[in-house]
Amino acid sequence: MFLLRYIGPLLLWGSVLLSAFRHGPTSATPLPQNAPVFSGQEVVAERSWTVDAQGRIGHGAIVVDRDSNVREYLWFEERDHSLSSPKALAYLGQRLSESGTLPLRGLLPEGMVAVRAARVTYDSDATYHAVVAWGYEKVGDAPIAGYGVFVLLQKGGHSDARLVFKDEGVNEELQDFLVRDFGSDGTTEIVDIGRSGHVVSATVREIGRDGRVKKLQVLDAFRITIFGDSFTQGGYQAYLEDVEPNGPDPRKLCYRFRVLNWSKEARLFLSDKR
Repeated sequence: MFLLRYIGPLLLWGSVLLSAFRHGPTSATPLPQNAPVFSGQEVVAERSWTVDAQGRIGHGAIVVDRDSNVREYLWFEERDHSLSSPKALAYLGQRLSESGTLPLRGLLPEGMVAVRAARVTYDSDATYHAVVAWGYEKVGDAPIAGYGVFVLLQKGGHSDARLVFKDEGVNEELQDFLVRDFGSDGTTEIVDIGRSGHVVSATVREIGRDGRVKKLQVLDAFRITIFGDSFTQGGYQAYLEDVEPNGPDPRKLCYRFRVLNWSKEARLFLSDKR
């Protein structure tokens, strides 16, 4: 699904990117010495691949600037090693260096940069940190930028923690991230809403009172919104919008809406029509 992200940039880069994915990546190597210099910025992750049989190389990097903005850049290298100017392919968010009192550097897998975080404390000794982080995921032969959801356990307020859950390569565009107690029953749900191509998915996970994290549900639609923060007594609802062809003319579309309610008993978003 990550490959669909590049349909938009293909309009700009033409057949170059398509050829890049067809030929696959080169071996993982550091950025070449004559790569564009991101002055005062930090390269968190990088990728390179063979563009065509003539030896052109594509390069990509996830970069954090001095104001903590996280972006993915793309540029190309000719056979004579001359380089094109880097183009910002996507804005990925703002880097988070810590969650509460917990420094995040070194706690996530290598090549990942955190952009969202929330904390859940079940007792005075254990705090769980739910983190969204970006990095490169390998899909087929091509490494593509995508985000993952991670949970860290911090004990006793110490400045270190251990990774207890990871869900990597979830989506390529983050739309929303919620860490809530949907049922007001003392159990916390973690939900990310993100897009891959034309499909939006909402993944629901749970941090149990025993600290175990598990995936409960994945919803797919053209558009998804979760409501409930403003009227929590009415419970949480997921609004899903689907788009379907309306007859043989592909330009005519039919929009269909679904409303799902959070069930404390089933621990799922369910339709009232059962």
